[in-house]
Amino acid sequence: MRKAIARVHPKTWLIFGLSGLLLSFTPLPLGARGALLVGFLMIFAFAGSFAQFLRFSLVGLLPVALIAWSIQAVSYRGQTIYTSWEPVPGVLFSVTAEGLAFGGHMALQILSFGASCSLVSLLISPLGLRSALTSWNLPPRLVYLLCASLNAPRQLGFYAELATEAGRARGLADSKLTHRIWLRIRTASALSNLVLLDQEVRGRSLAHRGVEQKGHRTYLMNTPDSAGQVVVRWAVLGASALLSLVSYVVAL
Repeated sequence: MRKAIARVHPKTWLIFGLSGLLLSFTPLPLGARGALLVGFLMIFAFAGSFAQFLRFSLVGLLPVALIAWSIQAVSYRGQTIYTSWEPVPGVLFSVTAEGLAFGGHMALQILSFGASCSLVSLLISPLGLRSALTSWNLPPRLVYLLCASLNAPRQLGFYAELATEAGRARGLADSKLTHRIWLRIRTASALSNLVLLDQEVRGRSLAHRGVEQKGHRTYLMNTPDSAGQVVVRWAVLGASALLSLVSYVVAL
């Protein structure tokens, strides 16, 4: 399994992620959105990153999706009313079948969007992403900005752990609630300063690192591409674009 994953070119994962982003904004039926999410779960399981995506979903994606579904379920007006209540005079909430369906669409859309972004950030290394974007002759500065943006969550997690350990070493993580709250505040402040400082240093070092120099670039690690992967990824992108176009035409 690991050998098969290692042979997958970064451009293939990138095209899969872009296709997922395109479909996540497409007005698909509820069953099609569910099938798209299942497809992403199968990809993560194949790549061995299912546990990572599950943790990210439980912490970041699932709460947002549930909140969006709950809001639409009680605020979307429909004909089939299951229950209703009036907490204060003049404010009426109703749970309708149409609201539940619309909320399901929105929740699956959020999960699909997050899965598409996670596919790019979890399955492609920064070096692989840089080589894939450079092979498409994108401007070097744009390639750097995209890679830095997608690598930001990993850096943020590293800095968060570093700041938390530093706070514990200074005795800010004892049993008192006020000290733990103060540790969180200090950690958030340190994270902001570290991220800003890191981006400033990286921006100043662009010219010294020869980012914008023209010519062929040699990478320390190279993943061989194959004709089969080229056909698969462009077929997936073309099918996604065609499905999106047909869905918008039907919706109109």
